[in-house]
Amino acid sequence: MNFEEFCRPQTSADLHFADQLVASQFTNIATGKLDSGVVLVGPPGTGKSAAAKVLAEQRNQHANPLFQVPYVFEGKLLTSFTEIENTLNALLGSVAVPFIVINEFDQIPLSTLNSLQAFWNVHSHHCGLVLTTNKLSAISAAMRSRLLVLDVQCPPSSCLLPAAQAFLKSRGKSIHDAKVLNVLAAAGNDMRTRIFAIDQLAI
Repeated sequence: MNFEEFCRPQTSADLHFADQLVASQFTNIATGKLDSGVVLVGPPGTGKSAAAKVLAEQRNQHANPLFQVPYVFEGKLLTSFTEIENTLNALLGSVAVPFIVINEFDQIPLSTLNSLQAFWNVHSHHCGLVLTTNKLSAISAAMRSRLLVLDVQCPPSSCLLPAAQAFLKSRGKSIHDAKVLNVLAAAGNDMRTRIFAIDQLAI
């Protein structure tokens, strides 16, 4: 098991955000206190995709613990809107307001994007969209007006310290906090680079 698998978030409580207001709004949506679709926007490597999956999973399974329908799509692989439409039709029978994730929304082919926007204009109250993108401009103003936009930046490296130490301990490593923090800081503001750095420490 690598560090990514070890620290994979299961609920919104497992996630860390650089901005506490973003964290609060995200948690309110994930727990159903705020009923809104969301756009997670920010540079690559900030954990947007993992956060989006957690949000949709928490909303869908809270509404129906037996929920099993796949609901995560990769934008660049969406060659047809039919894939989303079929999923939404299946979800509506399981969850009152299903949430679906579209990662890298800015990579969706134009034909699929046009169909999705047309569908969203009619059905925005019947399903929740969780979109991730590096470019907010890829999402039309009409869609943005119905979604909460959250700016996701990489959290402080210190947020990963407890999980990193637990992982290292599971691998039989005893490394001082200061060294782990230095390694995380040197990895910069990319979660993937930080995770790789901890994996290297565990070798």
